[in-house]
Amino acid sequence: EAFVGDETHQVRQLRCCEVRWETDDTGQLTRPQKIAGTGFSVSADLVLLATGFDAVDLGLIECDYQVPLNSRGLITVDRANMTAEPGVFAAGDVDEGPSLVVRAIADGRRAALGVMGYLQKR
Repeated sequence: EAFVGDETHQVRQLRCCEVRWETDDTGQLTRPQKIAGTGFSVSADLVLLATGFDAVDLGLIECDYQVPLNSRGLITVDRANMTAEPGVFAAGDVDEGPSLVVRAIADGRRAALGVMGYLQKR
């Protein structure tokens, strides 16, 4: 449901809940529906989001960061896959668009190297 960070915008915790996926009349999955009373928190210092092959709905990814999107509605990243928000990286469908898994893997590896380089400088 939310990323919880400290004053430096470092993620420290995830607020989560269980969801129920419902289908429409055609059998397609709809947006997940929160299950009331199932909230819980998880400690974290790194968050990796994995999305599917379908077009990315960035509205499902809510956080305090306002990362710029390109004309296709995808997250803009630099050569290390870092967004305009220092320490926030994106890879795969959210910056390349829906594609083959091999492209997502290569993009994920590039992002991992970017994260490693960023952390080593700190």
